[in-house]
Amino acid sequence: MIDESLQEQAALYASGALSALEREQFESTLQHHRGLSELVAELQEVSAALAVAALPPRSPMPSPGFEARLLERVSSLCHGSSPENSA
Repeated sequence: MIDESLQEQAALYASGALSALEREQFESTLQHHRGLSELVAELQEVSAALAVAALPPRSPMPSPGFEARLLERVSSLCHGSSPENSA
């Protein structure tokens, strides 16, 4: 069983919120506590998943000139000609 204080330190460790000294002390404890190591691994996975989930969705950017080509194509279709024929 992992006490509440160690669980809190594990969460802080997994999120990178411990000071350098606290991190060193916690890592020393971590080396001798298998259950704590497993908890930290799980918390790190969750932290990574949350970080990815928090990223804004990426939408692909159209290539340069796309809008102009699209408008030209739509205009030509509306007027019954194709851009290839007007060149």
